[in-house]
Amino acid sequence: MRQVLIALTGILIMSTFSQAADPADSQIKAALYSIERAEQQSAGLTARNQAKMKRVAGMVEDAALQLEKSGNQSHESWQSARDRLTLLQSRLEELESADEAPPTTSAPQAAQTRAGVVTPKTPAPAANPAATAPAPTPAATPKIQAAKSAHAELGDVKARYDEIEKRSRLFVPRTPNAPFQREAVLTFVQTLDAMEVQAAEDNAWLKSVVGNTKVVTESMIETLIHKTGESGRVADIERAHNDLADRLRNQFGSADFFASSVDEAKAQHFETNMGVIYDALGVLEIVDLYEKSSGVEVMDTAAKRSTYETALDGLAARTEEAIADTRFPSVRSTDATLLAAAKEVLARPEYEVGAIQRMGITYDKQRKTTAEGDIDWGAVMTTVRVTGYEWDEFAVTTAEKEGDQYFLYYNLLKFFHVGGSDVPTGKWTLGERRKSSRILKENIAK
Repeated sequence: MRQVLIALTGILIMSTFSQAADPADSQIKAALYSIERAEQQSAGLTARNQAKMKRVAGMVEDAALQLEKSGNQSHESWQSARDRLTLLQSRLEELESADEAPPTTSAPQAAQTRAGVVTPKTPAPAANPAATAPAPTPAATPKIQAAKSAHAELGDVKARYDEIEKRSRLFVPRTPNAPFQREAVLTFVQTLDAMEVQAAEDNAWLKSVVGNTKVVTESMIETLIHKTGESGRVADIERAHNDLADRLRNQFGSADFFASSVDEAKAQHFETNMGVIYDALGVLEIVDLYEKSSGVEVMDTAAKRSTYETALDGLAARTEEAIADTRFPSVRSTDATLLAAAKEVLARPEYEVGAIQRMGITYDKQRKTTAEGDIDWGAVMTTVRVTGYEWDEFAVTTAEKEGDQYFLYYNLLKFFHVGGSDVPTGKWTLGERRKSSRILKENIAK
């Protein structure tokens, strides 16, 4: 009954803490990893399985060390981990007590009960006390007990070696890439931290057993010492950090160029350049987060942020100057038929054109022709296909309202008289549309 209750306690532990808070640091995360493994392996554990008890005890000890290292001992995740650890320690103590408790029924009595023999409550005194003294059991023999302990210890060494060997084959997490997310970067750092802590513990344990055990050869242990050491796992983690740092550094090329050429920028590019610099400021926040959480220095973010903010001020000032000088481009034609065609095309829902404040033909109608061909190199016959295209085109500039602002758009319209299956014929379509510069409302009619 005691063993059943202990097993049920394990089930209750795992279900009670399944909704615990996220770990506040890598030490708590590593401790929770050891606690979860201990809970899983202790489910159904009995006092007879000494080797497994020792493994669970080792996991409990590892978890306790990690919690002791944590600097967030007032955090909910630390307190939750501590409570789970306390329950595990209590269970181990119960198992040890159950192992030491004397049996309530002797082997002869149990045998007689199974045979249906009623044993008197007070047996008659033996004529020869020495003849009735119980023979020593194997467990009571010191040499046999020592052999059992040694065998259990060897089993523990092999089991832990196997666990470390399995971990050594795990890859470091995939490096986050643009667009960078805060959660992805934090998870990356925390995973690497936990792997580094685990590798250090594994490496120290391997060094402590090399030459002191025969269950695993020295060459096998030395190989794992290498894999978990400076030139193995530690080097893997360092390469992963360097990879992320390089990827972050490579995000600022365009922003650096625009920030250094504010005076040379053209008016139609001001807002695009400002958008690139604003995006770069967002990446700088990711760099700050990564440096703080990992301790890796990527760049002087304060200096770069200052450069970008100065550039934005300069571009904003030039933008206001340029907007004040922006006028609607010169109209080249007032052909009513073309204007009606442009209005009909731009009103089509698939083009998603905004509220038009003014429209003017800024590129008059032109006739265009071209031909395109392809060759099919067959085994018996080579086929040459030529497709001719003939169309009319003209362009209108529109002033459109977006929110509280106004922007100029260039729209090229085409009417195909002849063409391939890739173009519609017999109607006007929108061939090209691009956003130009911002314009003040009072300048639209100028």
